[in-house]
Amino acid sequence: MEEITPTLIIHSLPTASLAGIDLLSFTTTPRFRGIKHLPPGPHFFFTSPHSSLSVRHGVWFFIPESSPSVPAALIVEKWSTESEELLPETDPAILKHWKGSLAGIWREGLTPYRQSASDGSTEEEVTEERDNWAKLTSYITPALLSRILGVTSTTTNTEDTNKTSLQKLSQATQERPQTFHLTSASSAPRDLDEIPGLSSSLPSSTPPSNAHPNSQSNPFPETELHFLPINLTRTWPADSTGRARTTAALDRTWSLHTLFSHPFCASSPNLSRVIIGELQFCFLMALTLNSWSCLEQWKRILGIVLTCRDAVGEMPDFFAEVLGVLESMLREGEEIVEGGIFEVGDAGVSSLLQSLLKKFKKTVESLDTDADADTKTANIQPLLTALTSLESHLRHAYNWELDDSFVPRRGMLELEDGEMVEMDTREFDEEDETGDFAPLVVELADLTEEQRGWLV
Repeated sequence: MEEITPTLIIHSLPTASLAGIDLLSFTTTPRFRGIKHLPPGPHFFFTSPHSSLSVRHGVWFFIPESSPSVPAALIVEKWSTESEELLPETDPAILKHWKGSLAGIWREGLTPYRQSASDGSTEEEVTEERDNWAKLTSYITPALLSRILGVTSTTTNTEDTNKTSLQKLSQATQERPQTFHLTSASSAPRDLDEIPGLSSSLPSSTPPSNAHPNSQSNPFPETELHFLPINLTRTWPADSTGRARTTAALDRTWSLHTLFSHPFCASSPNLSRVIIGELQFCFLMALTLNSWSCLEQWKRILGIVLTCRDAVGEMPDFFAEVLGVLESMLREGEEIVEGGIFEVGDAGVSSLLQSLLKKFKKTVESLDTDADADTKTANIQPLLTALTSLESHLRHAYNWELDDSFVPRRGMLELEDGEMVEMDTREFDEEDETGDFAPLVVELADLTEEQRGWLV
């Protein structure tokens, strides 16, 4: 028998269920009992009893670095046929049973971990796929998941959830690594649709008698997602007026600094890790679980970050990290869903991201143009490199152009009768703030007292 390696056991899962681990999804067979050879790092398993429209259930877990003094990690999950949800197995007798049964199911019941469905995959291809998953989860930590999902350990493991390194994880108890559960119905309160008179008629406050007490995906109620508080409708201080409010609405640097000072970020030694980690979490949950709430938060984070101006010059390394992570998302997202993030949710994701990146490129270019010293230019060089790399990928993969200079704004058009007329396009008026979107100067003396109050 092969050497026992970190293993995930999923028992009682119906045959022909949809299942997935990291970047690979598949349909289960009658012999499927789990996944073996799990490499160190974060992993996400998700499943649904039906491959069509149904709620998907998932679990995050971290495999510690291997150590001769610590047995290989064993995570045991079960599918509850009564409540139809994925739950952590906590029965000591059942845990002991599966630990003793590994030898019997190791060869035919456990699927080897790898990020490719092809049987002919080379070792280089498998390694590359593992590296791709590592790029998509490079900022996701147990502390981040604990904060977003609002959970503590689902077992007797008393490991401090603020320990983020795999070296510290390897010192955890030998029973079971910490797990974090959620479903496609998990949502932040702000993303829930409130229907008057309906919520009061649902037994959302009373769980059924057979519900698992430690279930984090119990639909009575669902897991609440604790995201960073982002409000794109008010990106200025409450006491600001006039010009200061207008500036903060156009340049969301103040909002970004507010996020950095939030307790969620302030408690982390690396401020960027919290924001980029949540960006990665939301992206992966939108793709694997079809989580609407996570997709909305993903758009909100980019809506704050890519509309900053002053902050770009203050901390260009942070924005270079964001662009690098965003490129990895767009490159590897298609491994999970054909078409990537643009096939999830509404069709506005593509146009929103394209608009944000166009404006952000103009900001970076203006910063580069205004640089009057070689040292300042050198500081933003990693950001320029990351932007160029992202732009090249978007041009090759999606035929996007972040620079509108190649589009003719004015030209001659020949009509059917041969007459030549001069035409111009107003497609970019909103982005260029021209035409109907040009700034309007209003004399305050011409306004009434009520109208002046609108400006405050």
